[in-house]
Amino acid sequence: MFTLYKLVGAAVVSASLVALAAESFNDGLRAYYFAFAVIGWFVSPLVFSIATAAVIVVLYRREFKSDVLAVLQND
Repeated sequence: MFTLYKLVGAAVVSASLVALAAESFNDGLRAYYFAFAVIGWFVSPLVFSIATAAVIVVLYRREFKSDVLAVLQND
């Protein structure tokens, strides 16, 4: 029979697993974003630099200025 202690322990383990999965997913998305910037390198170093800067701006906005983050910080 499940006790409250076991259920809470299982919830903590599940939350940790989901957090690790989300972090890995975000790392993969960042790799794709930067891969698009690397394609600019085939055009010229200037295009590569501009594309890299654009990717950094997009990632910064998604990570630190998102609506979801604002909702989470209000709690």
